[in-house]
Amino acid sequence: IDFLRTQLQSLILTRESELKLRWETRVEQIYYDLSLYDLSFSRKNIIQALKSFKTPVGEKNLLIYRWKQAVDYIHYNCFFKQETLSEDSLYDVYRIIQPKVRYQSFEDFPEYVRYAVSEDHPVIRAALLQLVVYNLKPFPSLNEPFSHLAFQLALTWAGWDLRGFVCIEEQ
Repeated sequence: IDFLRTQLQSLILTRESELKLRWETRVEQIYYDLSLYDLSFSRKNIIQALKSFKTPVGEKNLLIYRWKQAVDYIHYNCFFKQETLSEDSLYDVYRIIQPKVRYQSFEDFPEYVRYAVSEDHPVIRAALLQLVVYNLKPFPSLNEPFSHLAFQLALTWAGWDLRGFVCIEEQ
């Protein structure tokens, strides 16, 4: 994994190629994340919603738009964080996709989140955090697709965003 990360980080691309790869990866990531929640999401819907410069109309388009905001927030803001990944970090991202939902922590969740800041490899920590969110369902809704964002958050927080080129697919 470390060798592939180094190869990807040192890959020389034109600006156009890099932007195209990031766009395609974002579309794929949003597609895979949201198709877990609702199988009626398609790549075409996601591309149309993201290319629209109008205010999103409809629940689906609004969720796509907010999901993109959350992915961008993770990508652009995690590099400047000084504190440790915490329950609040997850809530900040969740609040982007569900701004009106009030979140109430439950007793053991912060303890489980600490697994994501252990001394293990960043990919293992991210996978553990994804499992915690997926299995404990700490949020009122969207826990399954949000677990993928939690994975991405933990990887990016650890400096493993891989230039935004990697998308985790469901097999």
